[in-house]
Amino acid sequence: MSTMIFLISSAFQTYEVYLLMQCFLKKCRLGGKGVLCSYAGLYLMLTLPDLVLGIPMVNLIFSFGSELLITMLYKESWKKRILSGVFVFVVFTLAECVVALLSGYMDLDLFSSSEYFSAFGTICLPVVMYVIVLFIRNLKNIQEGEDVPVSYWIISVALPISSVYLFLLFYQQPRLRLQLVGACAAVLFAINIFVIYLYDRQIHSFRLQAEKDTLELQNQYQKNQLELMNQVVEQIREQRHDFIRHISMISYMNEQHETERLAAYLGEIQENILQGQKYADTGNPVLDGILNYKLQEAVAADITVDMKLKVPEELELSVYDMNLILANLMDNSMEAVRDIGDKRIELGVRYKSKGERIFIWIRNPYEGKREGTGENFRTTKEDKSCHGYGLRKVGKIVKKYKGTMEINTKNEIFEVKICLFL
Repeated sequence: MSTMIFLISSAFQTYEVYLLMQCFLKKCRLGGKGVLCSYAGLYLMLTLPDLVLGIPMVNLIFSFGSELLITMLYKESWKKRILSGVFVFVVFTLAECVVALLSGYMDLDLFSSSEYFSAFGTICLPVVMYVIVLFIRNLKNIQEGEDVPVSYWIISVALPISSVYLFLLFYQQPRLRLQLVGACAAVLFAINIFVIYLYDRQIHSFRLQAEKDTLELQNQYQKNQLELMNQVVEQIREQRHDFIRHISMISYMNEQHETERLAAYLGEIQENILQGQKYADTGNPVLDGILNYKLQEAVAADITVDMKLKVPEELELSVYDMNLILANLMDNSMEAVRDIGDKRIELGVRYKSKGERIFIWIRNPYEGKREGTGENFRTTKEDKSCHGYGLRKVGKIVKKYKGTMEINTKNEIFEVKICLFL
Protein backbone atom coordinates (compact mmCIF):
# COMPACT_ATOMS: atom_id res chain seq x y z
CA MET A 1 0.00 0.00 0.00
CA SER A 2 3.03 2.28 0.49
CA THR A 3 3.48 2.16 -3.30
CA MET A 4 -0.08 3.41 -3.82
CA ILE A 5 0.48 6.31 -1.40
CA PHE A 6 3.71 7.18 -3.22
CA LEU A 7 1.96 7.12 -6.62
CA ILE A 8 -0.84 9.39 -5.37
CA SER A 9 1.68 11.80 -3.89
CA SER A 10 3.74 11.83 -7.12
CA ALA A 11 0.63 12.60 -9.17
CA PHE A 12 0.01 15.66 -7.01
CA GLN A 13 3.66 16.71 -7.38
CA THR A 14 3.37 16.42 -11.16
CA TYR A 15 0.40 18.77 -11.06
CA GLU A 16 2.50 21.19 -9.02
CA VAL A 17 5.25 21.10 -11.64
CA TYR A 18 2.61 22.04 -14.22
CA LEU A 19 1.41 25.00 -12.11
CA LEU A 20 4.95 26.26 -11.57
CA MET A 21 5.87 25.92 -15.25
CA GLN A 22 2.76 27.94 -16.14
CA CYS A 23 4.11 30.81 -14.02
CA PHE A 24 7.23 31.27 -16.14
CA LEU A 25 6.49 29.67 -19.52
CA LYS A 26 3.27 30.93 -21.08
CA LYS A 27 3.32 29.90 -24.74
CA CYS A 28 2.75 26.16 -25.18
CA ARG A 29 3.45 24.32 -28.44
CA LEU A 30 0.75 21.66 -27.96
CA GLY A 31 -2.97 21.54 -27.28
CA GLY A 32 -4.71 20.20 -24.19
CA LYS A 33 -4.32 16.49 -25.02
CA GLY A 34 -0.67 16.93 -25.97
CA VAL A 35 0.06 18.70 -22.69
CA LEU A 36 -1.77 15.98 -20.75
CA CYS A 37 0.25 13.23 -22.43
CA SER A 38 3.51 15.12 -21.87
CA TYR A 39 2.88 15.52 -18.15
CA ALA A 40 1.81 11.89 -17.95
CA GLY A 41 5.28 11.09 -19.31
CA LEU A 42 6.79 13.37 -16.67
CA TYR A 43 4.84 11.47 -14.01
CA LEU A 44 6.33 8.19 -15.20
CA MET A 45 9.86 9.61 -15.19
CA LEU A 46 9.36 10.85 -11.64
CA THR A 47 7.96 7.58 -10.27
CA LEU A 48 9.56 4.66 -12.16
CA PRO A 49 13.20 5.22 -11.02
CA ASP A 50 12.11 5.25 -7.40
CA LEU A 51 9.93 2.17 -7.80
CA VAL A 52 12.51 0.16 -9.76
CA LEU A 53 15.83 1.25 -8.22
CA GLY A 54 15.08 3.40 -5.21
CA ILE A 55 18.47 5.14 -5.36
CA PRO A 56 18.12 8.83 -4.35
CA MET A 57 20.85 10.10 -6.70
CA VAL A 58 19.23 8.34 -9.67
CA ASN A 59 15.88 9.84 -8.65
CA LEU A 60 17.42 13.31 -8.57
CA ILE A 61 19.00 12.87 -12.01
CA PHE A 62 15.74 11.66 -13.55
CA SER A 63 13.81 14.43 -11.81
CA PHE A 64 16.17 17.12 -13.08
CA GLY A 65 16.27 15.69 -16.60
CA SER A 66 12.51 15.26 -16.88
CA GLU A 67 11.80 18.79 -15.60
CA LEU A 68 14.24 20.20 -18.16
CA LEU A 69 12.69 18.05 -20.86
CA ILE A 70 9.14 19.20 -20.11
CA THR A 71 10.21 22.80 -20.81
CA MET A 72 10.52 21.79 -24.49
CA LEU A 73 6.71 22.05 -24.59
CA TYR A 74 6.96 25.81 -24.51
CA LYS A 75 7.97 28.37 -27.15
CA GLU A 76 10.12 30.55 -24.90
CA SER A 77 13.85 31.08 -25.46
CA TRP A 78 16.16 28.20 -24.56
CA LYS A 79 17.74 30.29 -21.77
CA LYS A 80 14.38 30.95 -20.16
CA ARG A 81 13.40 27.29 -20.48
CA ILE A 82 16.62 26.09 -18.82
CA LEU A 83 16.35 28.63 -16.01
CA SER A 84 12.72 27.64 -15.42
CA GLY A 85 13.58 23.94 -15.31
CA VAL A 86 16.47 24.53 -12.91
CA PHE A 87 14.32 26.75 -10.70
CA VAL A 88 11.56 24.13 -10.46
CA PHE A 89 14.10 21.42 -9.62
CA VAL A 90 15.78 23.53 -6.91
CA VAL A 91 12.47 24.53 -5.31
CA PHE A 92 11.22 20.96 -5.13
CA THR A 93 14.55 19.59 -3.91
CA LEU A 94 14.67 22.14 -1.09
CA ALA A 95 11.09 21.22 -0.18
CA GLU A 96 12.12 17.57 0.05
CA CYS A 97 14.98 18.50 2.38
CA VAL A 98 12.61 20.45 4.63
CA VAL A 99 10.12 17.57 4.81
CA ALA A 100 12.92 15.05 5.47
CA LEU A 101 14.09 17.24 8.34
CA LEU A 102 10.56 17.57 9.75
CA SER A 103 9.93 13.83 9.51
CA GLY A 104 13.17 13.09 11.35
CA TYR A 105 14.95 11.28 8.53
CA MET A 106 18.24 12.79 7.34
CA ASP A 107 20.54 9.74 7.41
CA LEU A 108 20.32 9.14 3.68
CA ASP A 109 22.84 7.50 1.36
CA LEU A 110 22.40 9.10 -2.06
CA PHE A 111 24.07 6.23 -3.94
CA SER A 112 22.40 3.15 -2.48
CA SER A 113 18.89 1.78 -2.41
CA SER A 114 16.81 2.51 0.66
CA GLU A 115 13.64 0.84 1.91
CA TYR A 116 12.72 3.67 4.26
CA PHE A 117 9.13 4.84 3.88
CA SER A 118 7.17 7.44 5.84
CA ALA A 119 3.51 7.82 4.95
CA PHE A 120 3.34 11.15 6.71
CA GLY A 121 6.47 12.44 4.96
CA THR A 122 5.23 11.20 1.58
CA ILE A 123 1.94 13.06 2.01
CA CYS A 124 3.45 16.13 3.65
CA LEU A 125 6.00 16.71 0.85
CA PRO A 126 3.56 17.64 -1.95
CA VAL A 127 1.55 19.80 0.48
CA VAL A 128 4.67 21.81 1.40
CA MET A 129 5.45 22.10 -2.31
CA TYR A 130 1.89 23.24 -2.93
CA VAL A 131 2.22 26.13 -0.47
CA ILE A 132 5.48 27.19 -2.13
CA VAL A 133 3.97 26.95 -5.63
CA LEU A 134 0.91 29.00 -4.68
CA PHE A 135 3.10 31.67 -3.08
CA ILE A 136 5.34 31.89 -6.15
CA ARG A 137 2.31 32.08 -8.42
CA ASN A 138 0.74 34.87 -6.35
CA LEU A 139 3.98 36.86 -6.39
CA LYS A 140 4.30 36.34 -10.14
CA ASN A 141 0.74 37.61 -10.68
CA ILE A 142 1.47 40.71 -8.60
CA GLN A 143 4.64 41.32 -10.63
CA GLU A 144 2.56 41.19 -13.80
CA GLY A 145 0.20 43.83 -12.44
CA GLU A 146 -2.70 41.61 -11.37
CA ASP A 147 -4.57 42.17 -8.14
CA VAL A 148 -4.30 39.14 -5.83
CA PRO A 149 -7.05 39.34 -3.16
CA VAL A 150 -6.13 38.88 0.50
CA SER A 151 -8.55 35.97 0.65
CA TYR A 152 -6.48 34.17 -2.00
CA TRP A 153 -3.32 34.57 0.09
CA ILE A 154 -5.17 33.18 3.10
CA ILE A 155 -6.56 30.19 1.26
CA SER A 156 -3.13 29.50 -0.30
CA VAL A 157 -1.76 28.88 3.20
CA ALA A 158 -4.77 27.78 5.22
CA LEU A 159 -5.99 25.07 2.84
CA PRO A 160 -2.72 23.06 2.55
CA ILE A 161 -1.90 23.45 6.25
CA SER A 162 -5.41 22.36 7.23
CA SER A 163 -5.02 19.36 4.96
CA VAL A 164 -1.78 18.33 6.69
CA TYR A 165 -3.40 18.79 10.08
CA LEU A 166 -6.41 16.67 9.15
CA PHE A 167 -4.17 13.99 7.70
CA LEU A 168 -2.05 14.00 10.87
CA LEU A 169 -5.14 13.52 13.02
CA PHE A 170 -6.28 10.69 10.79
CA TYR A 171 -2.80 9.14 10.65
CA GLN A 172 -2.48 9.00 14.44
CA GLN A 173 -5.54 6.82 14.83
CA PRO A 174 -4.69 3.34 16.22
CA ARG A 175 -4.86 0.23 14.00
CA LEU A 176 -5.13 2.31 10.87
CA ARG A 177 -4.84 0.44 7.57
CA LEU A 178 -2.66 1.85 4.81
CA GLN A 179 -5.58 1.56 2.39
CA LEU A 180 -7.46 4.16 4.41
CA VAL A 181 -4.34 6.33 4.60
CA GLY A 182 -4.08 6.26 0.81
CA ALA A 183 -7.79 7.05 0.39
CA CYS A 184 -7.51 9.94 2.85
CA ALA A 185 -4.48 11.32 0.99
CA ALA A 186 -6.27 11.09 -2.36
CA VAL A 187 -9.33 12.91 -1.01
CA LEU A 188 -7.26 15.68 0.59
CA PHE A 189 -5.22 16.19 -2.59
CA ALA A 190 -8.39 16.31 -4.67
CA ILE A 191 -9.92 18.89 -2.32
CA ASN A 192 -6.83 21.10 -2.61
CA ILE A 193 -6.82 20.89 -6.40
CA PHE A 194 -10.54 21.56 -6.86
CA VAL A 195 -10.77 24.40 -4.31
CA ILE A 196 -7.85 26.28 -5.88
CA TYR A 197 -9.18 25.52 -9.36
CA LEU A 198 -12.65 26.84 -8.52
CA TYR A 199 -11.14 29.91 -6.88
CA ASP A 200 -9.01 30.51 -9.99
CA ARG A 201 -12.10 30.24 -12.17
CA GLN A 202 -13.93 32.74 -10.00
CA ILE A 203 -11.07 35.25 -10.20
CA HIS A 204 -10.86 34.62 -13.95
CA SER A 205 -14.60 35.36 -14.25
CA PHE A 206 -14.15 38.62 -12.35
CA ARG A 207 -11.26 39.54 -14.65
CA LEU A 208 -13.32 38.79 -17.75
CA GLN A 209 -16.17 40.88 -16.38
CA ALA A 210 -13.80 43.78 -15.76
CA GLU A 211 -12.45 43.47 -19.30
CA LYS A 212 -16.02 43.30 -20.64
CA ASP A 213 -16.92 46.49 -18.76
CA THR A 214 -13.81 48.16 -20.16
CA LEU A 215 -14.65 47.08 -23.70
CA GLU A 216 -18.19 48.43 -23.29
CA LEU A 217 -16.72 51.71 -22.09
CA GLN A 218 -14.32 51.68 -25.04
CA ASN A 219 -17.24 51.14 -27.39
CA GLN A 220 -18.90 54.14 -25.77
CA TYR A 221 -15.72 56.13 -26.35
CA GLN A 222 -15.65 55.11 -30.00
CA LYS A 223 -19.33 55.97 -30.40
CA ASN A 224 -18.68 59.33 -28.80
CA GLN A 225 -15.67 59.83 -31.08
CA LEU A 226 -17.79 59.07 -34.14
CA GLU A 227 -20.44 61.54 -33.04
CA LEU A 228 -17.74 64.10 -32.42
CA MET A 229 -16.29 63.55 -35.90
CA ASN A 230 -19.76 64.05 -37.38
CA GLN A 231 -20.07 67.29 -35.45
CA VAL A 232 -16.71 68.46 -36.74
CA VAL A 233 -17.70 67.60 -40.32
CA GLU A 234 -20.92 69.54 -39.89
CA GLN A 235 -19.01 72.50 -38.47
CA ILE A 236 -16.62 72.42 -41.43
CA ARG A 237 -19.58 72.46 -43.81
CA GLU A 238 -21.06 75.45 -41.99
CA GLN A 239 -17.72 77.24 -41.95
CA ARG A 240 -17.25 76.55 -45.64
CA HIS A 241 -20.70 78.03 -46.32
CA ASP A 242 -19.89 81.11 -44.21
CA PHE A 243 -16.38 81.42 -45.63
CA ILE A 244 -17.64 82.75 -48.97
CA ARG A 245 -19.67 85.42 -47.18
CA HIS A 246 -16.71 86.41 -45.01
CA ILE A 247 -14.44 86.74 -48.07
CA SER A 248 -17.05 88.91 -49.81
CA MET A 249 -17.40 91.17 -46.78
CA ILE A 250 -13.63 91.46 -46.29
CA SER A 251 -13.18 92.26 -49.97
CA TYR A 252 -15.88 94.95 -49.84
CA MET A 253 -14.41 96.62 -46.73
CA ASN A 254 -10.97 96.54 -48.27
CA GLU A 255 -12.22 98.20 -51.45
CA GLN A 256 -13.94 100.88 -49.37
CA HIS A 257 -10.76 101.37 -47.31
CA GLU A 258 -12.74 100.86 -44.12
CA THR A 259 -9.71 99.70 -42.17
CA GLU A 260 -11.23 100.09 -38.71
CA ARG A 261 -14.34 98.09 -39.57
CA LEU A 262 -12.16 95.52 -41.35
CA ALA A 263 -9.92 95.09 -38.28
CA ALA A 264 -12.95 94.75 -36.01
CA TYR A 265 -14.54 92.23 -38.35
CA LEU A 266 -11.35 90.13 -38.53
CA GLY A 267 -11.07 90.27 -34.74
CA GLU A 268 -14.64 89.01 -34.40
CA ILE A 269 -13.91 86.11 -36.76
CA GLN A 270 -10.76 85.21 -34.82
CA GLU A 271 -12.62 85.33 -31.50
CA ASN A 272 -15.35 83.01 -32.80
CA ILE A 273 -12.73 80.55 -34.02
CA LEU A 274 -10.87 80.55 -30.71
CA GLN A 275 -14.11 80.01 -28.80
CA GLY A 276 -14.69 76.84 -30.77
CA GLN A 277 -14.51 73.62 -28.76
CA LYS A 278 -11.05 72.04 -28.48
CA TYR A 279 -10.80 68.32 -29.13
CA ALA A 280 -8.05 65.72 -28.91
CA ASP A 281 -6.79 64.89 -32.38
CA THR A 282 -3.58 62.83 -32.13
CA GLY A 283 -4.35 60.35 -34.88
CA ASN A 284 -4.53 57.55 -32.30
CA PRO A 285 -8.23 56.61 -32.29
CA VAL A 286 -8.15 54.92 -28.88
CA LEU A 287 -6.45 57.83 -27.12
CA ASP A 288 -8.64 60.39 -28.91
CA GLY A 289 -11.79 58.48 -27.99
CA ILE A 290 -10.90 58.31 -24.28
CA LEU A 291 -9.82 61.95 -24.02
CA ASN A 292 -12.71 63.38 -26.01
CA TYR A 293 -15.17 61.46 -23.86
CA LYS A 294 -13.61 62.99 -20.74
CA LEU A 295 -13.34 66.42 -22.38
CA GLN A 296 -17.11 66.50 -22.87
CA GLU A 297 -17.52 65.83 -19.14
CA ALA A 298 -15.10 68.67 -18.42
CA VAL A 299 -16.96 71.07 -20.72
CA ALA A 300 -20.25 70.21 -19.02
CA ALA A 301 -18.64 71.08 -15.65
CA ASP A 302 -17.15 74.32 -17.05
CA ILE A 303 -13.60 72.97 -16.61
CA THR A 304 -10.81 74.06 -18.95
CA VAL A 305 -8.39 71.35 -20.09
CA ASP A 306 -5.11 72.36 -21.72
CA MET A 307 -3.66 69.40 -23.62
CA LYS A 308 -0.18 68.67 -24.95
CA LEU A 309 -0.40 65.47 -26.96
CA LYS A 310 2.19 63.80 -29.15
CA VAL A 311 1.75 60.10 -29.75
CA PRO A 312 1.94 57.79 -32.80
CA GLU A 313 -1.14 56.26 -34.35
CA GLU A 314 -0.24 52.85 -32.88
CA LEU A 315 0.90 52.28 -29.30
CA GLU A 316 2.04 49.04 -27.62
CA LEU A 317 -0.21 49.87 -24.68
CA SER A 318 -3.38 47.92 -24.09
CA VAL A 319 -6.73 49.70 -24.38
CA TYR A 320 -7.62 48.36 -20.94
CA ASP A 321 -4.56 49.91 -19.27
CA MET A 322 -4.72 53.17 -21.22
CA ASN A 323 -8.35 53.62 -20.27
CA LEU A 324 -7.73 53.00 -16.57
CA ILE A 325 -4.79 55.41 -16.42
CA LEU A 326 -6.34 58.35 -18.30
CA ALA A 327 -9.87 57.91 -16.96
CA ASN A 328 -8.73 57.74 -13.33
CA LEU A 329 -6.35 60.69 -13.67
CA MET A 330 -8.98 62.84 -15.40
CA ASP A 331 -11.69 61.86 -12.91
CA ASN A 332 -9.47 62.75 -9.95
CA SER A 333 -8.47 66.11 -11.43
CA MET A 334 -12.00 67.07 -12.42
CA GLU A 335 -13.25 66.15 -8.96
CA ALA A 336 -10.52 68.32 -7.40
CA VAL A 337 -11.34 71.48 -9.41
CA ARG A 338 -15.10 71.05 -9.69
CA ASP A 339 -15.94 73.23 -6.69
CA ILE A 340 -13.07 75.73 -6.70
CA GLY A 341 -12.53 78.98 -8.56
CA ASP A 342 -9.59 77.90 -10.74
CA LYS A 343 -11.16 75.19 -12.88
CA ARG A 344 -8.10 74.39 -14.95
CA ILE A 345 -6.40 71.10 -15.78
CA GLU A 346 -3.17 70.53 -17.70
CA LEU A 347 -2.77 67.14 -19.37
CA GLY A 348 0.17 65.85 -21.37
CA VAL A 349 0.81 62.57 -23.17
CA ARG A 350 4.08 62.23 -25.08
CA TYR A 351 5.76 59.23 -26.69
CA LYS A 352 9.53 58.92 -27.13
CA SER A 353 10.76 56.30 -29.54
CA LYS A 354 14.17 56.24 -27.86
CA GLY A 355 13.71 53.62 -25.19
CA GLU A 356 10.06 53.18 -26.24
CA ARG A 357 8.64 55.21 -23.38
CA ILE A 358 5.42 57.08 -22.93
CA PHE A 359 5.16 60.01 -20.52
CA ILE A 360 1.85 61.07 -18.99
CA TRP A 361 1.43 64.04 -16.68
CA ILE A 362 -1.53 65.90 -15.27
CA ARG A 363 -1.70 69.02 -13.09
CA ASN A 364 -4.57 70.70 -11.32
CA PRO A 365 -5.00 73.23 -8.50
CA TYR A 366 -6.61 72.05 -5.28
CA GLU A 367 -7.84 73.46 -2.01
CA GLY A 368 -7.18 71.98 1.41
CA LYS A 369 -4.62 69.39 2.46
CA ARG A 370 -3.49 66.16 0.81
CA GLU A 371 -2.26 63.43 3.13
CA GLY A 372 -0.28 60.37 2.15
CA THR A 373 2.62 59.31 -0.07
CA GLY A 374 2.92 57.76 -3.49
CA GLU A 375 -0.41 56.49 -4.78
CA ASN A 376 -1.80 56.29 -1.22
CA PHE A 377 -3.13 59.85 -1.02
CA ARG A 378 -6.31 59.98 1.02
CA THR A 379 -9.51 61.11 -0.62
CA THR A 380 -11.17 64.35 0.45
CA LYS A 381 -14.62 63.06 -0.48
CA GLU A 382 -17.20 62.37 2.20
CA ASP A 383 -17.84 58.79 1.03
CA LYS A 384 -14.35 57.43 1.63
CA SER A 385 -15.46 53.81 1.24
CA CYS A 386 -16.21 54.29 -2.45
CA HIS A 387 -13.39 56.63 -3.45
CA GLY A 388 -9.62 57.00 -3.21
CA TYR A 389 -8.72 53.93 -5.29
CA GLY A 390 -7.93 55.72 -8.56
CA LEU A 391 -4.24 56.37 -7.95
CA ARG A 392 -3.75 52.88 -6.53
CA LYS A 393 -5.18 51.37 -9.70
CA VAL A 394 -2.89 53.57 -11.78
CA GLY A 395 0.06 52.58 -9.59
CA LYS A 396 -0.55 48.88 -10.24
CA ILE A 397 -0.56 49.44 -14.00
CA VAL A 398 2.65 51.47 -13.76
CA LYS A 399 4.32 48.56 -11.92
CA LYS A 400 3.09 46.20 -14.63
CA TYR A 401 5.05 48.18 -17.23
CA LYS A 402 8.04 48.54 -14.84
CA GLY A 403 7.52 52.29 -14.97
CA THR A 404 7.60 55.11 -12.44
CA MET A 405 4.97 57.38 -10.92
CA GLU A 406 5.80 60.61 -9.12
CA ILE A 407 3.28 62.74 -7.22
CA ASN A 408 3.98 66.35 -6.20
CA THR A 409 1.84 68.76 -4.15
CA LYS A 410 3.60 72.13 -4.20
CA ASN A 411 2.02 75.58 -4.19
CA GLU A 412 -1.47 74.04 -4.09
CA ILE A 413 -0.85 72.27 -7.41
CA PHE A 414 -1.44 68.52 -7.51
CA GLU A 415 0.78 66.90 -10.14
CA VAL A 416 1.13 63.29 -11.27
CA LYS A 417 4.00 62.24 -13.56
CA ILE A 418 4.07 58.77 -15.09
CA CYS A 419 6.63 57.00 -17.27
CA LEU A 420 5.78 53.65 -18.87
CA PHE A 421 8.22 51.38 -20.72
CA LEU A 422 6.47 49.77 -23.69
